Amino acid sequence: MRIAMLKKLFTRLYMRHHDQQEIWDFAQQQLWKNERTVEYRFVLEQLIGRTPCTILDVGTGKTALPALLANCGNRVMAIDNVRDYWQNGMMNRHFPVLDENISWVCT
Repeated sequence: MRIAMLKKLFTRLYMRHHDQQEIWDFAQQQLWKNERTVEYRFVLEQLIGRTPCTILDVGTGKTALPALLANCGNRVMAIDNVRDYWQNGMMNRHFPVLDENISWVCT
């Protein structure tokens, strides 16, 4: 019974935090143009008419693209060089991102 009470308390605390985060995110929105519209359009046009497939998103950053592609029925893996590229670390709240450096050195 105690476990059920703790689970209920944890769920309430999590949902309260989640709701506050959404309100803060909404308040922080700014109107600005960037290349994401072009990137998303290109990727989605490439996937039109294809059956669900496996997708590797390299350098995903904080974007929701991997989550969007997964919601479309694809199997997605997202990778970014978090340790070396992002000064203060990075967390993608939309999709889990593997912290890997996949650069190659040509000699």
